[in-house]
Amino acid sequence: MLTLNHLIETRPDLRLRWAHPAHASTYGETHVAEVTAVVPARQTGHDISSQHLPVSGGGLALVTWGHPPGGHSARKLCDLIADLRLHNSAGLVLRTLQSSVARSPQVQAQAEEFKLPVLTTDADSEWVGVNHFIQQQRAAVAERHVERLEDLMLRLPARVQNSRAARDIITWLSSALDADVALGSHERGVLVAAPGDRTNRALHLVTRTQAGSAVSTQHTRAIGVFGGDTLVLGVASHRPFGAPEVRLMRHAAKFLGFFEQVGRGHRDTVLEPRRVSQAAAQLLLGTGPTKAQLVAHALAPSLAETEQVRVRILDTGRHDREATLRWCEDNLSGRALVTPCPEKGSQIVIVTSARHDASVDADLRALVSERGWLVMGASRSHDMESGARAHAEAAQALQHAARVAGRISTGVQPKLAPLLPRPTAHAWAVNLLEPVLGHPAQQQLLDTLRIGCSFRPAEASRGLGIHRNTLRQRLARANRVLGLDLNTANDRILVLLALDILSLPDAPPAVSGSVHDLDDLLAYEAEAVRSWAEIRLSPLRSGQRDLENTLCVWLEHDLSARRTATALGVSEATVRHHIHDATELLGMDVEARTTDMHDTNRMTIADVGVAAYVLLGRPQLRRPAPPLALSSACSRI
Repeated sequence: MLTLNHLIETRPDLRLRWAHPAHASTYGETHVAEVTAVVPARQTGHDISSQHLPVSGGGLALVTWGHPPGGHSARKLCDLIADLRLHNSAGLVLRTLQSSVARSPQVQAQAEEFKLPVLTTDADSEWVGVNHFIQQQRAAVAERHVERLEDLMLRLPARVQNSRAARDIITWLSSALDADVALGSHERGVLVAAPGDRTNRALHLVTRTQAGSAVSTQHTRAIGVFGGDTLVLGVASHRPFGAPEVRLMRHAAKFLGFFEQVGRGHRDTVLEPRRVSQAAAQLLLGTGPTKAQLVAHALAPSLAETEQVRVRILDTGRHDREATLRWCEDNLSGRALVTPCPEKGSQIVIVTSARHDASVDADLRALVSERGWLVMGASRSHDMESGARAHAEAAQALQHAARVAGRISTGVQPKLAPLLPRPTAHAWAVNLLEPVLGHPAQQQLLDTLRIGCSFRPAEASRGLGIHRNTLRQRLARANRVLGLDLNTANDRILVLLALDILSLPDAPPAVSGSVHDLDDLLAYEAEAVRSWAEIRLSPLRSGQRDLENTLCVWLEHDLSARRTATALGVSEATVRHHIHDATELLGMDVEARTTDMHDTNRMTIADVGVAAYVLLGRPQLRRPAPPLALSSACSRI
């Protein structure tokens, strides 16, 4: 609103003067709503209220004073001051050529007693239209205030858990008021300030002021922040603050108090339970599974009744962990132990039991698919006592997740394709599958090849939603189109490896020149490929049975249990039992759920066959053989 000081400064033509100079500092910021010409009641016989002074205050009384100087005139002026104060006048302006009466000690004492500023003027016609000017000024101030409030609202964060919310508001308030601003308390010190250096004159307001005893002056404000205990918002400027500026400070203080309360509530309702979850996870994945089960029982009851656990690690990037963590806490509660990783600010650790692993896995896969920036590494199923190994396995898988299709990696880098030279490997895969890639039924044939070559006929047909005979017909068509023999493990391994390569994200540009063979691809990163192969087959080397040899013979005999049994001199039942145990140890479940069949990161015979070829030279992988009629090889898996 317009003040007396502002009216004096902006309208010099009114020739306003303070009758008592000391009043300038005391009453200069008094608000003026309008100027009303007033005739003293003792001159008219009418009360001043009938002369339209604003009831709400802010009316500046303009009185033409024609009494000659002297004691009688001073007494009349004192009576007028008393009358005006009763009617909540903003001040008295005497229009007179004899201003000495207004400066008399008697009038000064009366003005100070009734706290009414007195000014003088000798202007006459200049006062015409002054109220229009005041309304324009008030409208401009109101518009500016609205703009500031709107600007303040725009500074509010979309999420209340925004660590920069208070800093953004303090920085904006400093700019809007052209003032030094600080937030803090005597106990907590300065939390945020703008400007942030020692020249900030508001620093002492927040560090030396108790929230309940904030003292303000014309150039400073110390406002207690509600909900912030002892927090104080301090503002210091080189010029006095008007009412709009003070209101703006109070609005900002309310928002700051809101953020403080939300932060405290967040710590109480979210952070404390998360610390408990974090402690339980560290025990569970460390050396104390028994104690951890007791703690985890209240957080994820299924973990208290399981012997097997699986660990997944989600990487959300720098800015999305809180939102994703909230989603996991809300949607996986009771089925999994969810905790933010204490060491990696972008990671979330999720521990599940065997009972709820399938449902949690489906939910997390859908989440990663929906949010294109998430990546996930998952361990295989481990004994409760091996929680630390499961966590390490998930962490290692996470390192490769961004490079695989779907951005989800299971175990310790299950697939070979990401390790191969991309352009060369892509050219090799395209060359092998080129007849299918240009076929009208391309997608149908590719799905049939991936699932039909990886699973038993019953599971494969169910996964594709077709009859077993239809599956056989489609595989026969793919056999003819590709010119391969899918009865052989050799050709199946090569086809599945080619499909893995083509499923990698961001296909590279075409490579000119001759296409390399498989041995060239494997030799490009020979050390990494061999390390991968050793990890792939390492589960087979820990037992007493020679499962590794049985598996190689089975691959060499095109997945036929009967021919493998003959070659090894054992019963067919023994072979089937050994193959079942070997594939289970390797994570190659040929009886997988339908929802898992389209997972391009699953272990297949391609991974096992290539790993065995790299380490043992068996089975010997060769160029595709001429096509034969498709036999009952599907039923041998």
